[in-house]
Amino acid sequence: MKHLLQISLIVILCACPSFAESTTDLPAPAKKLQRDFQKACESALDPLRERYVQDLTKLYDKALKDKNLAEALVVKHEMNLIIAQSMFGEWREKSGGLLTIFPNGTLSHTNGATGTWVIKEDEMVLTWSNGAHHAFTVLATKELLRGKLGDEPVTLSRVK
Repeated sequence: MKHLLQISLIVILCACPSFAESTTDLPAPAKKLQRDFQKACESALDPLRERYVQDLTKLYDKALKDKNLAEALVVKHEMNLIIAQSMFGEWREKSGGLLTIFPNGTLSHTNGATGTWVIKEDEMVLTWSNGAHHAFTVLATKELLRGKLGDEPVTLSRVK
């Protein structure tokens, strides 16, 4: 019974569209509905992600204890990729601009800039087509994203 419930949940969650799909053609009310739907999907996935990170943490600790640095680094990178999923979505700058971090490694900004992101050690590094660079420490976040734009501190708030 427990496994049937887990499989059902996974099937339902797999039906959730990703942020990778463009929403630029949708009218504003539909975009809000889509964001609400994606938030619900993310909320349902949160416990599964947390469990996965807990299990990865145990493997990471064991690799460190066994002095297997190569394995520890690979596991840590996987942990960061999973934790970084909470950073996907739309973020508002103090200036009012919107930045979107997509799961497929791409970015967009309301100023027309596009870019890519990668995980480097414990940071999500954003590289923009206009030459700008953001760096955010990888962490589970719901409301605020703190990091740097170049050398300047920056705080972004999640679009509701």
